[in-house]
Amino acid sequence: GYSYEGDVWAKQKRFADAAKSYQQSLQLYAHSETALKLHAARMMAGNVKEADADLARWLLQHPREQIVQHYLAESYMRQANWKLAIPQYQLILSMYPRDIRALNNLANSFMSAGDLAAARATIEKAELFNAKDAEVLDTHASILAASGDAAGAMNKVDAALERDTNNPNIRLHRA
Repeated sequence: GYSYEGDVWAKQKRFADAAKSYQQSLQLYAHSETALKLHAARMMAGNVKEADADLARWLLQHPREQIVQHYLAESYMRQANWKLAIPQYQLILSMYPRDIRALNNLANSFMSAGDLAAARATIEKAELFNAKDAEVLDTHASILAASGDAAGAMNKVDAALERDTNNPNIRLHRA
């Protein structure tokens, strides 16, 4: 029904119409995929604040939807909205304390917000859970570089590149 209708509108780049259809679908059946489609349609229609606020409200009713929690946090990161990204990742970690992706992105958010001490403590915690994750090593390298530790940063980025030789971001950081 309405979800398919929203898909058709979205393919036609009629994002406001797609959002209306997805909203109708969500009223009938609260499904995380539809909530994500609604958010994306609203974002593409230029309603960023409405999209984020509605998804945050939806998550209050469905707090264990880890994928949607990450999606919202990453939306905040793309907007460089560290005041919302940081608590969103902290919320995810309160439910899933060993979530490497959340730890890594929280460390990136702290670094981008200028809190290098919190960034370093967070990325070190991520490394305790998975010391071989290339993204974690790369983030640690960025934090060390921002802290003025060029040698430590090079060691971490080299380790990251050993684990993921095809990652263009890591290769760029090594260049």
